[in-house]
Amino acid sequence: MNIYNLKTNYLMNPIGFLMDTVALSWIIEAPFEEELQGIRVLIALDENFEEVIHDSRMQADLDSLCYQPEIKLQPRTRYFWKVIAKNVSGDESSSEIHYFETGKEEEHWTGNWIEPARQLQRMPLVRKLFRLPAKPIRKARVYATGLGIYELYLNGEKIGDEYLAPGFHSYDFWQQYQTYDVTEALQAGGNAIGFMLGDGWFKGRFGFDGGYEDLYGDQFRLIAECIVTYEDGTEEIIASDDTWEVAEGPLVSSSIYDGEVYDANLEIDGWNKYSESESAICWERMQLSDTDTEELQARLSVPVKIVDAFVPELIITPAGEQVLDFKQNMTGWITFSADVPDGTVITYEVGEVLQEDNFYRDNLRTAEAKFTYISNGKAAEVRPYFTFYGFR
Repeated sequence: MNIYNLKTNYLMNPIGFLMDTVALSWIIEAPFEEELQGIRVLIALDENFEEVIHDSRMQADLDSLCYQPEIKLQPRTRYFWKVIAKNVSGDESSSEIHYFETGKEEEHWTGNWIEPARQLQRMPLVRKLFRLPAKPIRKARVYATGLGIYELYLNGEKIGDEYLAPGFHSYDFWQQYQTYDVTEALQAGGNAIGFMLGDGWFKGRFGFDGGYEDLYGDQFRLIAECIVTYEDGTEEIIASDDTWEVAEGPLVSSSIYDGEVYDANLEIDGWNKYSESESAICWERMQLSDTDTEELQARLSVPVKIVDAFVPELIITPAGEQVLDFKQNMTGWITFSADVPDGTVITYEVGEVLQEDNFYRDNLRTAEAKFTYISNGKAAEVRPYFTFYGFR
């Protein structure tokens, strides 16, 4: 008997999602002649199930598609669960242990919404340098969101494998925050938390035939809390406030419809790493935003992730164009390695079809759907940060 595909609210091991209701589901695979006598669900606060908070007992009619246990969820808590099945012979089989973890729930935000004190010409880099004591860390989480869209970094490394967070939704009614497990990324001593921000759907140009400008806002914003829980039970919170710093980054422009321009000559080396030496870059202080936290809630949108990759075929069209054919229409972007002289400009445009065997993109109307990279002479792996394309 095999018990598998355990999901909470139809997600595998979700962290920090909105959980007004907990719905558990699973699949039991058994030989045709092996009739089930009962199913039991256990939920605990620990992997050893010494602190069980819910026991369904063995029942013959548990709903494997949507079992809703009656439990009161606590904020920032991980729950472990498993399914046990018994056949008519009395033999029991147990699933692997899965988990789900709550976000802040109704907990008060220590972090504040912050924003640049002026209108920036390029996409911003935001950072906070901090130090931690030399004592064992039990767990660490970052609860954060950025508007329009953002990527989170800790000690120089991108956190998580999702892109375009927090996604597209009605920002004037609610804002989704995301939860990140950063336990392994922190270190005793100096640390740096960093955010890259882009316009996304929140601000900038968006919509057909010229669209709208600054549909939901005209200023970048973010809110964040890095909550560190030590083995001795104490907690420390690194929260967004007006001591966080901002600088203009190498992303010259970024647009969902028009694409991006990235100038590697404007990169700030080590911007998201801890250093005690004085930076040559003029970092500015972020300011507190007058936006409140009432509309913040745990995420509903599932993360955008890379699910497949394709290598294109080079086509030379009758018009002499160099076209990379990826063989199917898709939503995504193009990444490439660049090792070219300083100042070299590499640009691509995307299209969905060929017309008379030549490149065609008139159906995109006013959307430029381009990507431009300006080299600083160093070898680099290049990708867009805050845009995507529909293309072949």
